[in-house]
Amino acid sequence: MKDAQWYSQLYKDQFKEIWKKLERDQPQAVWLNFADFVRIELALYAVETKFPGISARDFGYLLQGIPVKSLEPKKKLINRLRGYLRNIRSQGVWQDLLERYVNDPALYRVRGYDLDQQDRPIHRGVSCAPDRFHAYANYLKHPAPLKERAEYKAAPAGDYFILDSNNKPRSVRINEKISRMWIALNT
Repeated sequence: MKDAQWYSQLYKDQFKEIWKKLERDQPQAVWLNFADFVRIELALYAVETKFPGISARDFGYLLQGIPVKSLEPKKKLINRLRGYLRNIRSQGVWQDLLERYVNDPALYRVRGYDLDQQDRPIHRGVSCAPDRFHAYANYLKHPAPLKERAEYKAAPAGDYFILDSNNKPRSVRINEKISRMWIALNT
């Protein structure tokens, strides 16, 4: 499982103070959260540096996983981006987030990109978090980190409720024999 918090260090190192101020000053209804902000900027950085012929508005198509023969040499990079941007897997979601990023006046002072007439990203000289672009370059070189899972402990015999893959509650009964086998296997 990919770690959804890959951007947390970037937040702590470069954005924490300015982002808290922005959150205080802006209505939440129009607000773009930090996770989406960073995902958009990483994507725009990729378009600017690795996919210069692609319009920023069309970038969402790359994230859908549809093989494109001309982009075959960049398949590894596209898969890496899909790992970081897994919450943006449709062109519609991408368009919505990009519009909010570009048009939110509150983000103007922290936004690292504008779009030109052909919808290509233009790097802006911003004083807020200037090292973020080095972090974005590093993200593109390395896959998204895997989330560490907690060790599972064997459950004692008894009746339990769990949530299935459809988020519906199900009852499960673990009998003594299964419980002892599980404990024996994990010790």
